[in-house]
Amino acid sequence: MSYVDTHNHQAGWSVDASIPLQELVKEARDLGLLGVTLTDHYDYNGEADNDWCLDVDAYIEHMKDKRQADLNDLLILTGIELGYTPEHKAHMVEVSLRPEFDHTILSLHFHRGIDPYYDPDGVVKGYENHKRFTSTLINDIADSAIAVPKANTIGHYDFFSRYLPWQKSKFNYVDAPDAFDRLFSIMIENGQSLELNAGTIHRLVGKSYSLEEALPDEMVLRRYKELGGHLITIASDAHRSGKLAELTSHLLAQVNALGLTPCYFKEQKPYDMSHSRL
Repeated sequence: MSYVDTHNHQAGWSVDASIPLQELVKEARDLGLLGVTLTDHYDYNGEADNDWCLDVDAYIEHMKDKRQADLNDLLILTGIELGYTPEHKAHMVEVSLRPEFDHTILSLHFHRGIDPYYDPDGVVKGYENHKRFTSTLINDIADSAIAVPKANTIGHYDFFSRYLPWQKSKFNYVDAPDAFDRLFSIMIENGQSLELNAGTIHRLVGKSYSLEEALPDEMVLRRYKELGGHLITIASDAHRSGKLAELTSHLLAQVNALGLTPCYFKEQKPYDMSHSRL
């Protein structure tokens, strides 16, 4: 599979990851990937002792001699996943501007201070239906894109759909068209890519969706393209062995069929899979 897997985590830097970097790299070579980007967690919460928030300077130093940008070999790129919270947006902005990162992903992991993984019922409390929740979440992501405009990618826009208590929890364009249009307009203005994340597909299949049903909503992608978007990053979001490139051939097929551009970021600039600058 000739593509760069743009969202991955390594043991020792992401608290929820168990795969060492050398094993991730071996898997990437065995799979014939063009490259991998390491995007470990920076979920700043204002506390000095926070396992989910890496030390940026130490991380950059660690990756300095691991990074491999020679196009004649497997690309090993340095990135970071910024877990956005509005009260700490200044920290997100500061890290997003660090020139040492090839790729910065802006993600939303909390809503009203609630993690949907640990409290799926609490995160939807007060919402009368899935459509209302979807609209609110997508607007929250749009707000994060406004707050951190230099982040390269909006990560897993459908993250919350993995954990919601409703059996049918997929994020569809028809449920929040105004919110999706707002998000895409902001992203396109910022030059940000839309990430398609295999982790969501895996979770939705576990909620009784078929594989085809669990793929990103085609109307989401069509509308993104209609509004002028074209940059797509494909992500396995691997945290452990055997997950790299999982289900991503299905995402690539969907993206290519719609005429969107799968890309990766190097030195915070987008490149297509032929390594041409976009």
